[in-house]
Amino acid sequence: FCLSRGLGDVYKRQASGFKQVIDRLREQSGTGVRRILATLIPSQPQMAFQRGVQEQKLWPRRYIAEDVNISLQVEQDTIRRDFVQLIGLVTRKGQAVGTLEGMQVQLSSQANDLPQSSAPQTERVDDLGNFIFAGVAPSTYLLELQLPESVIVIDQLPIDPQR
Repeated sequence: FCLSRGLGDVYKRQASGFKQVIDRLREQSGTGVRRILATLIPSQPQMAFQRGVQEQKLWPRRYIAEDVNISLQVEQDTIRRDFVQLIGLVTRKGQAVGTLEGMQVQLSSQANDLPQSSAPQTERVDDLGNFIFAGVAPSTYLLELQLPESVIVIDQLPIDPQR
């Protein structure tokens, strides 16, 4: 009697664990959205003006994820000198630029020391494929471009106005 009751408890726990896994898989498959990690394309080497000295520039940056191309640039913020604007251009191979209009772009801080790290910023792609995030503090960010069938992810995006 004790043995059968002990086995029954084990089966209930296993069934509960399986149910949680199945529920999680159902939830993920219900959205039907793939997350695609974008790849940084290295910039072309530039001439050095001093022998043996070459400063590594972080900007502009170009990323590719399948048929989507994202170009990023930072510029000094017009209001706060210690902040920058993150300017992006999104294109998709074989599609007119206007087809990306209205797509949501989200920028989230990955640093724990920023007070606004819990509140991601959201912008939309305009009719020319551009988006702009103003007032971006120096930090490391996660950028997500939400397309109808997938989410393009740029992880560990370092934003530093000095570079």
